[in-house]
Amino acid sequence: MKNLFSFDVRTGDTPYNKYVINRSDETVFEQQTETLKKLKEFGKKYSLPSYFKIIMYLSGIAAAIIFFGVIKSLIDGISLSEAYKNAPYFFYIFGVCVIIFILLFAISRYLLKKGEKDPEFKVIASELENVVIATFSGLGVPQTAEEISVVASFFKVNKKGKEKPVSVLMKYNVHEMRIYADEDRLYFADMDGVTAIPFSEISEITENKKRVQFPEWTKRESPRSKKYKPYKVRAFQYGYTVKTYSMRITKDGEEFEVIVPNYELETLKNFVSVPVIGLKQKKKKSKDCQC
Repeated sequence: MKNLFSFDVRTGDTPYNKYVINRSDETVFEQQTETLKKLKEFGKKYSLPSYFKIIMYLSGIAAAIIFFGVIKSLIDGISLSEAYKNAPYFFYIFGVCVIIFILLFAISRYLLKKGEKDPEFKVIASELENVVIATFSGLGVPQTAEEISVVASFFKVNKKGKEKPVSVLMKYNVHEMRIYADEDRLYFADMDGVTAIPFSEISEITENKKRVQFPEWTKRESPRSKKYKPYKVRAFQYGYTVKTYSMRITKDGEEFEVIVPNYELETLKNFVSVPVIGLKQKKKKSKDCQC
């Protein structure tokens, strides 16, 4: 089953092209590009240089490897004092790596907050908001459309013709869209265009077992806020992980899915009237099929 919002990073091919009914015109696209370019240039002023980011990530990885190595030694029956006697330099390296990571992470957060207070940021943010409004208006997206996050995935095709994730850290991302519906179709819209899925092709919504990892939090409120805390979004040094649900679609014998974080299930259910199958129900359904 293919993620409808998956992208071939080499060719730009994506399954959702099968459902696109409208695209942004060139003028609007140029406005988007220009505004995003301004935002990117502004971001450079208040972010760590790339080489410091690399150092921060490598320090975090090294510290994690040493930490889990020590945990494994303890499980194997080696005491902490014995581990220190056998390889004291690992403990020093661990301490240095942790300090470097915390220091650079703190600096990056400080720069981010400083940038948000810059008057120039407010001007660019306002300009971006106007571009978003103009784009959705041009695409015919109704003002009653709701915001929804979908899970986008990225792949490349290897020499054998098989789809493979770009990397572990660049496998998924959360993409902000608008969702609305009419009597016959469910619509997803973003800055590029509008996708329309006939309700007749949507069968069910199922809970997924594995958590999805993505690099950036896209909501206005924190994942630790009262609104999102019940969904147990986990933060770690490279981003976040969250449980997801898949809306299953069948078109001309091909199966697709639209994946949403668990905190978007209720939004999706507002527009789609199909069964929602949890993990326990999936197991029972699987056993029944084997009988």
